[in-house]
Formats: sequence, structure tokens, C-alpha cells
Amino acid sequence: MESTKMEYSAGWNMPGYFPSVTERFPTFDEAHRFIIDELKRQEDGAPSEDEAEIYCHEAEDVNLESGPFESREMPDGNVYWVDFVLAEDTEESGPE
Repeated sequence: MESTKMEYSAGWNMPGYFPSVTERFPTFDEAHRFIIDELKRQEDGAPSEDEAEIYCHEAEDVNLESGPFESREMPDGNVYWVDFVLAEDTEESGPE
């Protein structure tokens, strides 16, 4: 018997373009952490204090999210997001 389970995708892209990065995760928490870590990485590598502060504040805002979300456009032109995806689970359960 085939069943459907929920997974999450996380990534970023410039609006109007295909995603630059898309990763899949079994839980919201893992996808959520992936985006927060990326925003913090962008903060650390920001060319100015002003840009670093924007990434810092966005990471703090994203940390408060409890479900799928999309960030505002960031200084690198990207929007960061976590969303639901359906994954087919092909494992059999029970006798045929």
C-alpha cells in the first residue's frame, strides 16, 4: 500500500527565476535550521555592517516562524523560504 508523507523544502532564489538552491528535509525543524544557518552565513560574509544587520534581523524573524514562510528580499537579491512538499513513500505496510 502506497502512502503519502509530508516533507519540507528549503532554499532561496531571485524572484522571477528558478531556485538557486533547493534542499529537502524530513522535518520542518531541519529545513528551518538550514535557512537560519544560511542567513547567518550571509551575515558573516556581508560586505558592510548595514547588510550584516539586515541578515541578522531576518534570521531572528525566521527563527520565530513555526510553519512554511518566505522572507523579504535580501541584499543579495534572494528570497529565502521553507515550504511543504509531498513525498511518495513506496514501502509496503502489512501483508498483501
